[in-house]
Amino acid sequence: MKVFVIIAALSMTSFVTTGCLQTRTALKEQEEKQVLQKTVKSLQKDTADVNTRFSDIDEDLRKLDGRIEAVEFKLNQAQSKADTGSKATDTRVTEITEKMKVYQEELTKLDTEMIELRSALAQMQEEMRKSASSGGGGNSKTSEPSAYQSAEGLFKENQWKDAILEYEKYRKASPKGKQFADATYKIGVCFQELSLTEEAKAFYEEVTAKFPKSKEAEKASYRLKTLNKKK
Repeated sequence: MKVFVIIAALSMTSFVTTGCLQTRTALKEQEEKQVLQKTVKSLQKDTADVNTRFSDIDEDLRKLDGRIEAVEFKLNQAQSKADTGSKATDTRVTEITEKMKVYQEELTKLDTEMIELRSALAQMQEEMRKSASSGGGGNSKTSEPSAYQSAEGLFKENQWKDAILEYEKYRKASPKGKQFADATYKIGVCFQELSLTEEAKAFYEEVTAKFPKSKEAEKASYRLKTLNKKK
């Protein structure tokens, strides 16, 4: 009987011990499961955060690519305009250079003509002074109409240089002729057309001084005022 009781007691003790062990194991497993669940949730949260961050970075990269493409497009446009502008500038410079050469040639030609004209005029004036001092001019009646008419024709055709020489021939042959004032005024016009303003002024002033009440003096005065305003 005692043996049976002992065996029963041992059995109970073993059952209790086994139950306790099972409870502790279950609790430990439950705790580990909870820890694991928390770890999984934390990892899931971290993964979600990382994915969100990757999405933000990817969006930023797309925006950056768009900005880079826009800048490259503008740079290409600017370069294209610069190349076009450079070519246009080179062409314009070439055109201006060619025009300057032509203008320079024209100026050289005009300077030569002016020198020849001044020389011829000085020679004619010298001959006129010699003729006046020697009492010459006997052929004025024959020279007056032809020289003046010739000068008038040249003046109408804008042949300023030749017109000056013919008007001066008339003035030399007929210092008291009826057309002397007109010839003097038109010599001034011819010089003005040739851009010899100082010579033009000299003849305009001669007209206003010698024939102050004439219509030629009125026209000469107007031209003198115009030339003085251009200074």
